[in-house]
Amino acid sequence: MSKSKLSIVVLAAGQSSRMGKPKQLLPVNGQPMLRRVAKTALSADNTKVTVVLGANAEACTEVLASLPVQIVVNKNWENGMGSSINSGLASALKQNPETDAVLLLLADQPFVTSKHINALQKLASTSKKSIIASSYSEIVGVPILLKKKYFSDLLKLNANKGAKLIVKANPDDIQSIPFPEAAKDIDTLEDFQNYIENKAG
Repeated sequence: MSKSKLSIVVLAAGQSSRMGKPKQLLPVNGQPMLRRVAKTALSADNTKVTVVLGANAEACTEVLASLPVQIVVNKNWENGMGSSINSGLASALKQNPETDAVLLLLADQPFVTSKHINALQKLASTSKKSIIASSYSEIVGVPILLKKKYFSDLLKLNANKGAKLIVKANPDDIQSIPFPEAAKDIDTLEDFQNYIENKAG
């Protein structure tokens, strides 16, 4: 798969209601979590990264300063993940019409590495399957790459439904790569504290 034909969309529009503060701005290894994830995406074998913001968009934009990413503000972020995927993919396609696959990342998975993103891309280039996912905790999910055949489905997602809807509907079109670290997202202050303690240990 040509790097010029892959778009990475980082989903970072949520309000972090369970956290009580914008988790995109929490410090991870000396930098805001969102900036860390965006830099990870940029360091993978690709050239196009779109970040979808919503709640706390101004503060999140500031932490992305100087990074060569396209920023999209989803004004309907309160409607759910589907609306952010719609916004991100539509903007990515406008920026790069030759896009033939999209890779979805979440801003609250600081364990994701550029090595894993590259592995997903490499598998996608040889697999006949059109959904290349990460597998963890007996599920498949993000980071997840979907080829062009699913773009119309992504753009029509119900506002409060993410890519899980497409994954569940197409179990025979999925190939996955084990990545247990992807299960360690950060939704609460307890999650964040556990992350810091594990890093220190």
